[in-house]
Amino acid sequence: MEIADPRERRGAGFVFVALFVPVLFFCLWMGMAVAAEKASGQAESGLRVFVTIPPQRYFVERIGGDRVVCSVLVEPGQSPETFEPGPQRLVELSRAEIFFRIGIGFEASWLERVRAVNPGLRIVDTRQGVQLLEMGHGGHGAGQADPHIWLDPARVRVQAQNIERGLAAADPAGAALYSANLSGFLDDLAEVDAEIRAKIQAAGGRKFLVWHPAWGYFAEAYGLEQVAVEEEGKEPNAKSLASLLDRTRREGFRTIFVSEETRSRAVESFAKAAGLSLVRLDPLSVNYLDNLRFMADRIAEGLR
Repeated sequence: MEIADPRERRGAGFVFVALFVPVLFFCLWMGMAVAAEKASGQAESGLRVFVTIPPQRYFVERIGGDRVVCSVLVEPGQSPETFEPGPQRLVELSRAEIFFRIGIGFEASWLERVRAVNPGLRIVDTRQGVQLLEMGHGGHGAGQADPHIWLDPARVRVQAQNIERGLAAADPAGAALYSANLSGFLDDLAEVDAEIRAKIQAAGGRKFLVWHPAWGYFAEAYGLEQVAVEEEGKEPNAKSLASLLDRTRREGFRTIFVSEETRSRAVESFAKAAGLSLVRLDPLSVNYLDNLRFMADRIAEGLR
């Protein structure tokens, strides 16, 4: 009979402890934090809802009204690409009743941990029924879904309907209010969509230059093409940069659009080398409809 080497048993035990203990401490810490918060009476009244990004908060509050208390994981100025929730955010999320997902990468791993201490959390995937696009040139990688679904009003209509159903399922007493509020929000989306469509058509151009390819859904919605500088989420190498500079001059681009949270010297260097105006847009603004109008105006001005 073969006898296992004691060193192997010790190694396996070390791996188990290294993996299990951090998870155990996380669950214990979260449980104590939630209990303390409840005991102190800090919990707000209303259906406790969490979302990933500020535009979702606008959607939830338009539909939920005074019956919901909505919190956001990614605050203004933070980047969803690099975000990790802090301890206080995780405590708040652990006592939420509903979480509305949108498909940003970090959601899955952190929600698994939160569910360990909040098994009653309802998770609603607002992408359900939304036609997803793959990230194009400059994306997060070939074959991966583009998460920026809130930048197309038609897709936001589907997300809003998912939100309304999720709220009504969690709070049947508010179903009539949620339905009425949804109807008003959909009317506003249709109005803004028509305004943007008219502006884009009047502008005449069809291409716009961006640093990070966040505008795939917007471009598809209005028959446009975004030309991205980034390649698979990375800054271009020297060969690609030279090719892009040549294309920028050849096609007559005068503007490059950059997300507000992007802070990189490479952006400014590229804009200067190509003779471009650098225009910052904030796709994460909580003031969704007005901001969408503003961004559409700027993009229309930069079309070639």
